[in-house]
Amino acid sequence: MVISYSKGMNALELHRYIQSPDSLPADSLEDLKLMMEAYPYFQTVKLLYLKGLSSFQNPDFECELKRLAID
Repeated sequence: MVISYSKGMNALELHRYIQSPDSLPADSLEDLKLMMEAYPYFQTVKLLYLKGLSSFQNPDFECELKRLAID
């Protein structure tokens, strides 16, 4: 049985990204954002989301970093 955290990401994929954040694909950012909304105290997801924004030079990185640093 595979637990799904969002429409596009399951527990196995999340575990793989936690172990190797550099393997995070760009299309996973939306899944991570949905997961942050569903599980607001899941700090690891927030870190992965920020890592993805930074890795893909997303213009929202600075704003999201400030917002999540306050949480």
